[in-house]
Amino acid sequence: MKMIKFSRYVVLGAALAVVTGCNDAKLSTIDNGVYIAEAAPSNTFGQQIEAQLVDEGDVIKTLTVRLVRAIDQDVTVTLDIDQHLIDEYNQQHEATYELLPEEFRSFERTVTIPAGEVSAPVINLTIKPFTTPQ
Repeated sequence: MKMIKFSRYVVLGAALAVVTGCNDAKLSTIDNGVYIAEAAPSNTFGQQIEAQLVDEGDVIKTLTVRLVRAIDQDVTVTLDIDQHLIDEYNQQHEATYELLPEEFRSFERTVTIPAGEVSAPVINLTIKPFTTPQ
């Protein structure tokens, strides 16, 4: 009998929390956005993890900067790699990813999406051969 009363209170409390929950979120419509097309292909689940062998020659990966919707002016995008974001990811996920040193990678840092277009010219990310510490 006590268990039934307790269950009723739990259900009532949960319903009350749902009804009176925080409703001050500042949600607004996103009009447009910039993204890298290769960062999230729709045909794979593990989309952002890719094994790549680097041995004798350079490895070239393509990056395509895109807009969700075309606009009537040029959009200039600057690409960079932020060590702080890698450190934050490692801390949150108990991972140990390391940033590839600058001398082993190169890519065009700035690209422009022309007015009326949704895509910039493809950028080549070049990864030079390197060895990992044993």
